[in-house]
Amino acid sequence: MTLPKGVTGTDIQVLSLTTPAVQCLDPEPAIELARQANDLIGETVRRCPDRFEGFATILTPSPDEAARELERAVTKLGCKGGMLFGRTRDRNLDYPDFLPISEMAVNLRVPLYLHPQAPAFAEWLTG
Repeated sequence: MTLPKGVTGTDIQVLSLTTPAVQCLDPEPAIELARQANDLIGETVRRCPDRFEGFATILTPSPDEAARELERAVTKLGCKGGMLFGRTRDRNLDYPDFLPISEMAVNLRVPLYLHPQAPAFAEWLTG
């Protein structure tokens, strides 16, 4: 049963794929999973546009493909932005390889939500 809009005090929810998402996968499975997640988010938003918005899953293991998928998710699926984590394996989001993702978000004029993530293992803890 779906409650009427506003009964819980929430008028709209933003859907996204959360932890562990796809940032630690190899590129090929990350691409496929992100596309599936984005298609599902887009379909859910289409079915209930007065209840949901969507943030695209950003497949950071393949930054160039991530930029293309962000564009598809925004222009074809209706996502309002993207959600990603601050690190992919041992690379933080400020690593130059990730620039195509930011550039695409700027071109599309959409936000990128940085989801909190456990910090990378610190080697000094073992020494």
